[in-house]
Amino acid sequence: GGHEVAVPGVNVRNWRDDHQRSPHELKGLSRRLYLLAATAAFSGPLYGLTWWLQEKTPWLNRLTRSYHLDERIALPPDHLDRMLDVEAAVGLVQLDRYDDIVAHRRANAAYFDTHLARRGGWTIPPRVDGATYSHYVVRVPDRAACVAAAARRGVHLGELIQYSVPQLGPYGSPTSAHPNADLASRFTVNLPVDWACQADDRERLVGVINEISA
Repeated sequence: GGHEVAVPGVNVRNWRDDHQRSPHELKGLSRRLYLLAATAAFSGPLYGLTWWLQEKTPWLNRLTRSYHLDERIALPPDHLDRMLDVEAAVGLVQLDRYDDIVAHRRANAAYFDTHLARRGGWTIPPRVDGATYSHYVVRVPDRAACVAAAARRGVHLGELIQYSVPQLGPYGSPTSAHPNADLASRFTVNLPVDWACQADDRERLVGVINEISA
């Protein structure tokens, strides 16, 4: 007899079938409702209300704290759930559009690089050939003030990096040992480069950011 040849794809599928479970039907419903709510909450007309709820009331903060347990190192309770049909459907559609999505992100990043003002205390990321720009992260002098100023003008700036892993309780490393991680966790904002950010949106975004003094 010959040697058996391992087939990685088959092995992965077998592991999935042996270890993962079908998600509860309510999870599929809740995920669909979440997608609808998130789309509405971060749309231009409603984002001001979303920001106000997040910053001026305890409601969204409570939801965020209950989901992001940064003081613990643990897998989420649903980590053995199989992918939902709606998640797989979205993923397949996105794969078909992959080249267009990457080209759009690169175009947005190039526009930001060309039109964002260079000023003291602000660090604009470098242009990198071949980068697909999953995010476009800018370092600013005062993140809270910058995000708030943009939100008042109806522009959402994300806080992509909100903490430094070495400084979390389970690690307990001093800030001085990881200065760059500390800077990224406290002074960076994320500009949208995704498909929702079209030409008019990025022009308005750059105009707002160039007016912010924070």
